[in-house]
Amino acid sequence: MKECNTTQETVIKQLKQHIKKLEKDNESIRKSEQKYSAIFSNSLVGIVIIDLDTGDIVEFNKEFERICGRTSDELGKMKIWDIRPADQVEKARDMFFEIKAKGAGGSTELDIQRPSGEIVNIDFTAVRQIIGGHEYLYSTGRDNTERKVVEEKLKESERKYRSFIENTQEGVWALDGDAFTTFVNPRMAEMLGYSVEEMMGKHLFSFMDDEEVKIATINLEHRKAGIKEQHDFKFLTKDGRNIYTRLQTSPLTDDEGNYIGALAFVADITKQRNVEHALRLTRFSIDNAAHPVLWIRPSGQIVYANDYAYNALGYSQKEVKSLSIHDIDTFIPREE
Repeated sequence: MKECNTTQETVIKQLKQHIKKLEKDNESIRKSEQKYSAIFSNSLVGIVIIDLDTGDIVEFNKEFERICGRTSDELGKMKIWDIRPADQVEKARDMFFEIKAKGAGGSTELDIQRPSGEIVNIDFTAVRQIIGGHEYLYSTGRDNTERKVVEEKLKESERKYRSFIENTQEGVWALDGDAFTTFVNPRMAEMLGYSVEEMMGKHLFSFMDDEEVKIATINLEHRKAGIKEQHDFKFLTKDGRNIYTRLQTSPLTDDEGNYIGALAFVADITKQRNVEHALRLTRFSIDNAAHPVLWIRPSGQIVYANDYAYNALGYSQKEVKSLSIHDIDTFIPREE
């Protein structure tokens, strides 16, 4: 009798231990379910589970509800192709049963239509899953609305930028790390007498004489050192003429700061330079003319006298500029 009681106590003890283990396991399962349920419900990606036999929407999370613009009651009564635009429903249904027949999922970009008529573009991924012996399509959908807006803004910005680059009266010239041409705008090619296609891929040194190559070599070292500069430079055109330019240059670097090339904005200053040269010659001619030359304001104030005038009048340059014309020509009354 005593042995029987001992056996019962042992069994009871083991049962209690087993029950405690089951309770512990159940608690662990419950916490795991809560965790995954929270992840499922609050995911920033839309999740939907579809019955692979019927196409019925079986389960979904809050983000999928938001993407579709429908309530959980509405979605629970729909098939997956019912959320597509009317003109795409038949194609969507065929695609679903094709996935079922081929036994594979996949990813694509597709449209969903909300009850308001608004079209939402999403990235849609589907994977076949067996749950409880039944096949489902586990699918995720990511709302592309914000991405599409950003992409469109980027495209618009790129269009404006390209329009500016293509139509600006300033040349734009980009080089790679070895100084080969990677981009020129039409204005840059026009300055040098080439087409854009002819300049692409050519080395910078192809457009200058030997003396300028020496200068350009030093300038490129400055770009590699990260230095931005503005300087004047002479190039050779396709027909061998000299063209004088003013360059605003800067280095190009990758995300890690490594030198990968250079960019220059180029202005043709050939006419300006020629005018300045002509003005210098004119000034030199006037300064050294064999006749007195005076520049006089409407008030009669002398603002310039050439060397001959200084010598003829016997004044210093400073003294002449303090005089008026009537101070050196008494035949011109002050009041006139």
